[in-house]
Amino acid sequence: MGVVITKPALDHFPPMFLLGMRFVFSAAILVWFFRPPWAEMKQIFWASLIGSTLMYGLMFNGLKLIDASLMIIVVQLQVPFASLLAWITFKDRLGWRRTLGVVMAFAGVILIAGSPEEQSALLGISLVIMGAFVWAAGQMLFKRLSGMGGLRLVTWVAVMAGPPLLLGSWIFEHGQLEALYTATTVHWLTVFYLVLVLTVIGYSCWYFLLARYDINQVVPFLFVELQSLEALSQAQIDLTKLQRLLQEGFPSYIHIYCRDVKDFDIRCRMFAPLDGVPEDPATGSANAALIALLSHCDQRSDLEDKWKISQGSEIGRPSVLHGRAQKIGGTVNEVNLGGYSVMVCKGTISI
Repeated sequence: MGVVITKPALDHFPPMFLLGMRFVFSAAILVWFFRPPWAEMKQIFWASLIGSTLMYGLMFNGLKLIDASLMIIVVQLQVPFASLLAWITFKDRLGWRRTLGVVMAFAGVILIAGSPEEQSALLGISLVIMGAFVWAAGQMLFKRLSGMGGLRLVTWVAVMAGPPLLLGSWIFEHGQLEALYTATTVHWLTVFYLVLVLTVIGYSCWYFLLARYDINQVVPFLFVELQSLEALSQAQIDLTKLQRLLQEGFPSYIHIYCRDVKDFDIRCRMFAPLDGVPEDPATGSANAALIALLSHCDQRSDLEDKWKISQGSEIGRPSVLHGRAQKIGGTVNEVNLGGYSVMVCKGTISI
């Protein structure tokens, strides 16, 4: 969503100038409330230089050259890059399934970048790919700093990132003053969104999660355990109340489940109505996170459990997922999930 909202302002302001304003304004709001972390200032400088200044410079210059829809696809390489670097830096376990997923992600982007329709956008795609790698590298540095608190870290990253971006804009870009004079209300609302929503609120939440979880384990699901299959089958989403929960900081993805159902360890349902998914018949990300959570909460310090999960029966599209979780010394260090697939539909789109 951030990419789509940012695109109009990016078409008006020079990229580095827009980003410089984003971080300078964020710093101006927050710097009065948090003391400088002098002991970590050198680490913050390098983390902000790599994970903010350089990364956003690459990303936004790439976005200026390609459609937002294409960038949304290519930028997903942040995740496989982060998985590889976490494996190298923090010795996170990859496993053959995650490795296969990483390979498939890279293959998909190569396929897109190599298609004749996108040759003119190859430079933009390349910049976004480089930005995705630099983002992943930055997260390794930010994770080492995330114990200092989300808002405090956001504050001093913004202080460090803003001036270099404005300096780079002064050297390499032009038209900044004209862009300021001719900016419309929509452009300034986008800047406000970048400052308050994406930087102050968004990155505070992100660094809070980085301090507590592995990089690949931050998943926005609300899990609710029900006591009976009857309650599970009758459950419905009240959109009005869901909107109220969102304002209180709850995630929009609702995953409800009950345990020890006949022939299954878990029977579940997943709702994402605000993303156009009234109910999903099979959700790998939610169920992988769920069995990781249940294993974490299990009192045993060591376990290796297998899970048989049923989903989708309530909407006439039953699916069966098989999961496995391993816990050693009180830490869940591996979760696997899989199942069989069937053809649901096929068709041809002519453009």
